[in-house]
Amino acid sequence: MQIKTQIIKLNETHLNIIMQIFSQQFKAEAWSKQQILDSINSKSTIFYGLFVDNILTSVASVLITVDDINLLQIATEQHFKRKGYAKKLLSFLLTLKNNDQTFSLEVKSKNTPAIALYSGFGFKTLNIRKNYYKDGDDALCMFLNKG
Repeated sequence: MQIKTQIIKLNETHLNIIMQIFSQQFKAEAWSKQQILDSINSKSTIFYGLFVDNILTSVASVLITVDDINLLQIATEQHFKRKGYAKKLLSFLLTLKNNDQTFSLEVKSKNTPAIALYSGFGFKTLNIRKNYYKDGDDALCMFLNKG
């Protein structure tokens, strides 16, 4: 039996499942319901979801400007982790980038699986924000250059 995957833009109807996935992943640092709703309704932030057999498994939000796409968040529902879904979603997001844009993100310095994922796509750490997160962890500012 073949698994059917699909990536679509998410909207307000997906709010509760987005909150659930982000809460699992980001715990105390997860965005509030209002923050997610405000972002969904903004013109510059877009939420994408990867569905596996019609089940939302992975969610990402990106802030798109003229010269940069910033990955704000990417998370996979607990039961679907380590199956390549975040990688597939990130690969899709990278197709949004044009040659005049960078692609940027911040990641906890202790999140080695995510750092490995991003490095595998060619992201490089260009800056470190010390004690950036609530738990005291540093943020690695990673970029994929123009071109």
